[in-house]
Amino acid sequence: MIAYAMLAAFFIDYLIADPPHPLHPVRLIGLFILKAENVLSKTFKGRTEYFAGLILAAGTILISFIAARYLIIFAGKVSNHLSFLLAIFLIYSTISPKEMVKQAKRVRLELREGSLQGARESLSGLVGRDTDCLDEGAVIRAAIETVSENITDGSVAPLFYAALGGPPLAMAYRAVNTLDSMVGYKNERYAKLGFFSAKLDDLASYIPARIAGLLVTFAALIMGKDWRRSLITTIRESKKHSSPNAGIGEAAMAGILGIELGGPSSYGQKLVERARLGQNKTSLSSSMIGEAAMVHYLVAALSLGLFVLLRMVIEPLGGHL
Repeated sequence: MIAYAMLAAFFIDYLIADPPHPLHPVRLIGLFILKAENVLSKTFKGRTEYFAGLILAAGTILISFIAARYLIIFAGKVSNHLSFLLAIFLIYSTISPKEMVKQAKRVRLELREGSLQGARESLSGLVGRDTDCLDEGAVIRAAIETVSENITDGSVAPLFYAALGGPPLAMAYRAVNTLDSMVGYKNERYAKLGFFSAKLDDLASYIPARIAGLLVTFAALIMGKDWRRSLITTIRESKKHSSPNAGIGEAAMAGILGIELGGPSSYGQKLVERARLGQNKTSLSSSMIGEAAMVHYLVAALSLGLFVLLRMVIEPLGGHL
């Protein structure tokens, strides 16, 4: 049943991208984190913020998992068809390949039309870095980086967890990822409160990120790109990245395109030197954003096929919603 729900969810995402915001479960998770963070940050100070961060992470993940689980159970009491439709919707809400590709292509289109400022504005919805002063090359590089990083978070990981534990586990992973994106920063405000959220995201994405790296190399082979360079770049350089997971997708993509990713970026007017991955074998061009988006979507489709097969093996062994 879940295998079919995964296929249907991916197809719906392809047709209409993300759900409207009022219906998006991940938006509700984000609102819960925001409210809980405000309460906990007022109650816990100093080193006790680590404990507050543990409460925030554990509470968000458990509530997300339990809510998804019991919604499906209650729907099943009404109708198996309703339960199946709900499973589709929940999985669909945890993946976002179409939305990422759509936004990346918007950046490319702005550049092709000669609007650097428009490209910067479109990019600002994708990245956390400052975009106001980026030149064209930096805009292209940033777009490719975020498309690469999102392969794991937006497609491979949620589908992996959906295969293992159905919509509840996929939603739990999305809660972990949302926690990291909201409080997992290594700055003064979140160094303690977001510590556990950041570590849990590293742990939860560890296996999916490595699967994603292999699938990016396989996608390069299918597309007739330099898959050997992609694989070698991933093995040699992904460990340079500050994240144990994000560097894999970036290094693999840098190898495919023959470019260097990373370098200096500004976050909140603070300059940060990010690891440089890959080598400048080819000049940057806006068309590379489209190539990266194509790789992203192909990897998403490959991971869907792989994890649907995994689910079909698990279900006869007792896998369930």
